[in-house]
Formats: sequence, structure tokens, C-alpha cells
Amino acid sequence: AQTYGESAKVRTVNIAPTIGYKVNDWLSIGAAIQGQYIKTNLKQAAGISVVSPNAILDGDSIDFGYRVGVTLTPMQGTTIGLAYRSSIRQTLEGDFSIPGAIIPIKASLNLPDSVTFGVSHQINEQVQAHIGVEWTNWSRFRNIPIVSQLNGVPVTS
Repeated sequence: AQTYGESAKVRTVNIAPTIGYKVNDWLSIGAAIQGQYIKTNLKQAAGISVVSPNAILDGDSIDFGYRVGVTLTPMQGTTIGLAYRSSIRQTLEGDFSIPGAIIPIKASLNLPDSVTFGVSHQINEQVQAHIGVEWTNWSRFRNIPIVSQLNGVPVTS
């Protein structure tokens, strides 16, 4: 079972400068450019023995997406929000280290887009109710082809 993987670390930092505009008393809109840095480190055994050395994939990328949203206030105390976050296509570059070799690699990682919907209502001065739902398009996140930068040949399956 060791050949399936020993550890996986994925870290992201997102920066999204946002601008909003109040169209009127019941409608506001907003938009953001989203910059995302991703760093990944994946380890798996390079063989089937318990003492097999590690194969390590280490890479990072900076890519961009966007967000848009709308807020409706149909009556005082009630707010309805709808937002869309775009997919971000990361192009990871880094190294695939196996015993005796370090191969420069790149991999395309298509992170999912999402839609969020929520309603908030102020019942009285002490109580506010919220309900929300989020849909994430995980079908975008399939296999991640990792290829050598030297010759374009896949280094993992």
C-alpha cells in the first residue's frame, strides 16, 4: 500500500483586490481579480518494498482568475447574495526527484469554479437567520498530467 503515497501537501495564498458599487438602495455589485500562488509537495514510495526510497514531486505556480457577485436587498432586514468564482488553471513547475535523478517537470492543474448563494434575514434586534449553499465544479479537477520539461514525456501516471 506504500506505493499509493506517503504524504501530500498543497498550500495556496489568494489575493483578491475587490471593487464594489451600490447601484441603488436594493442592488450592489462587485468584482475581483484573484491572484493565487500554489505550492505542492507530494511523496510516494519509488518501489514496493517497505524500505523503498521516496519519489518526490515539488512545484509551485502563480495564476489568475476572477470573482463577481451581486447583493439584493428586497426589503429592510433581508439580504440575498449570489457570487461566482472562476476556475483557475495553474501551471505548476518544479522537480520530480527519484533515486538517482531530478527531472524538471510541469503539470496543469485546473482548479474548480464555484457558485455561492445565500439569504440573510434580521428577525429582531437579537436574532438573525442565515441560509446558504455553495456548488463547486469538481468535474474540472480530474487527473493531473505531469510531464518532463526536458522532453514532454509523462513522468507519472
